Amino acid sequence: MACTLPRCIPCRYVYMILGFFGMLFCFALKTNLAMAMVSMVNHTAIRLEQDREHNLNTSKRHVHLDTVPEDELPVEHKEKDGTFMWSLSLQGIIVSSYFWGYLFGQIPGARIAEDVSGAWAFFAGVSAHILGTLLIPVAATVHYGLIICIRVVQGFLGGFTFPATHFLLTRWAPPNERSLIGSFVYSGAPMGNVLSLLCTANIAYYINWEASFYIMGAIGLPWMLLWVIFINDNPRKHKFIREDEKDYLTQTLQLPLDDTSERLKVPWKTIASSGQVWVLVVTHISLCWGVYTSLTQLPLFMKMVLEFRLDENGFVSSVPFIDPAYDNTKIKLLPLL
Repeated sequence: MACTLPRCIPCRYVYMILGFFGMLFCFALKTNLAMAMVSMVNHTAIRLEQDREHNLNTSKRHVHLDTVPEDELPVEHKEKDGTFMWSLSLQGIIVSSYFWGYLFGQIPGARIAEDVSGAWAFFAGVSAHILGTLLIPVAATVHYGLIICIRVVQGFLGGFTFPATHFLLTRWAPPNERSLIGSFVYSGAPMGNVLSLLCTANIAYYINWEASFYIMGAIGLPWMLLWVIFINDNPRKHKFIREDEKDYLTQTLQLPLDDTSERLKVPWKTIASSGQVWVLVVTHISLCWGVYTSLTQLPLFMKMVLEFRLDENGFVSSVPFIDPAYDNTKIKLLPLL
């Protein structure tokens, strides 16, 4: 018997909303470590150590900030340094470790979404980001190797999210609404990047870096519960869907009666020999390289080279991504207005 709770919102739009927030959490928690790292590391001590090791004779006189009264410090030095003595190369390894796993998660994620469950594959990817983020402060105090392990797992399971989304769109987005539902779900990604940089920087600056992980991770916990309750792979098996919506999706999408229906063979040889495919591959790799290099390295550049305060750093680092996030979300919302 259908439940009357979601009568005001069709179940396919419930998926659209939860899918949007799932993408938002996934991308926000993918990039928050790069900004938090600015507050976690003792940059002053690292500079002094580098100068000492290389016997640099600079025109600037280095002073130990803890030996100078706070009211005599320049404004830019009143921000507290972190506690971890992680070199620049180690910071790069920690930040990049996410993508080690992400590289290998796409194809297994697609097979799991198709053969097991797209809803659970997406849930696993987003949940790994939420729960892993909550563990990072403890892992950091034990050993940086634990952070690397967490990030590799997050990256691998994060690779499930896009293939799972592709699968779920074939079950929940009718042809005349597929552009709206699909693009709205995917617009959570750029929105997550912007919110991650802004929120992480301000939480770390005004509270502490640990809080930036705990608060942002905790915000995602209700999403996990809502996804388990309201999302299913097949509208035919959904607990709360109305009969008219179930019939509509079944007819327009030609949904199978079960999940064991024979699948079409993938023309791998044709795909691999297609010039258009390789153009898309090169374009996508180039795009991702530029975007993720900016997301992971810009906060450190703003700190080390331009010496922005952490709260300023968050805003300036997010500026390149504000316009794409706004335009994407605005365009996707227009058909709903």
